[in-house]
Amino acid sequence: MFLKSLTISSHDEIFREIRFHNGINLIVDETPNAKGIETGNNVGKTTVLMLVDFCLAGDSKQIYTDPEHKKQEYALVKDFLIDREVLITLVLTDDLSREDAREIRIERNFLPRKRKIQRINGKPQADD
Repeated sequence: MFLKSLTISSHDEIFREIRFHNGINLIVDETPNAKGIETGNNVGKTTVLMLVDFCLAGDSKQIYTDPEHKKQEYALVKDFLIDREVLITLVLTDDLSREDAREIRIERNFLPRKRKIQRINGKPQADD
């Protein structure tokens, strides 16, 4: 299976959509910092990887928890994800070069209990 796309959305609003292609896919930032140097920092490379992991049954807390201080949560990020009802959609495919290739669509959000979304191809998935 190949990654086809990763979408971060809320209701009808798409915050970010990343489409993957055959071959190597790079996440780069060409925005210069205050000194005019392109650093590639704070582009979202790690966040993209964490969101892919989250869709593949990873822990939602990794998205809004400080990696160095595991108990410290970024309240602003957590509140945004919950208040805006952010939905992460990961699409996997058998073949990126064919439009008719089989796809698997995984959707997850950060909401608790009855408002939680965990779907594969539109079918709700139970917690383990």
